[in-house]
Amino acid sequence: MRRFVAGQLRREQHAGTVSPGVETDLTAELMVRTSASLLVIPSHVVDPVDRPQPSSRSGFSSRKKLLGDPSLRSSW
Repeated sequence: MRRFVAGQLRREQHAGTVSPGVETDLTAELMVRTSASLLVIPSHVVDPVDRPQPSSRSGFSSRKKLLGDPSLRSSW
């Protein structure tokens, strides 16, 4: 799975949507491990569906809070 994700990241680097400075193998490893842990280990804190949080005053979803403004992602 890591090789597949790393290949996709390299493809996106060539397309210009992923920064050339991203280490694709390391990033792929972290992405696969994080995804696997969310699938295997149940949590009452992290909701993988990303439902709106009623207690949130900012109106941002938890994913937006973690990842930041999508318009800034090209600078990663």
